[in-house]
Amino acid sequence: MNIPNIDLRTFVIQIAQGALVGLGEIEDPETKQTSINLPFARHNIGVLKMLEEKTRGKQTTEEKELFAVMLKELTEKANQHSSSS
Repeated sequence: MNIPNIDLRTFVIQIAQGALVGLGEIEDPETKQTSINLPFARHNIGVLKMLEEKTRGKQTTEEKELFAVMLKELTEKANQHSSSS
């Protein structure tokens, strides 16, 4: 069984994609549908925040920037959904 190599950048992007599915920004790969599931999105954003905190001081410049951009954009999108409901 070949297990692909994964790095922090790839892992962060996978979690961010989960948040985007919950925000209805991209389709769910299983259902091929888009729908908003704000608790699911917020859970994934929380996982990213926790991962950023736990790896702080050990991240490359690229990883640091990726965390900053992902957390900012996803949090803003989640807040927009919260204020519109």
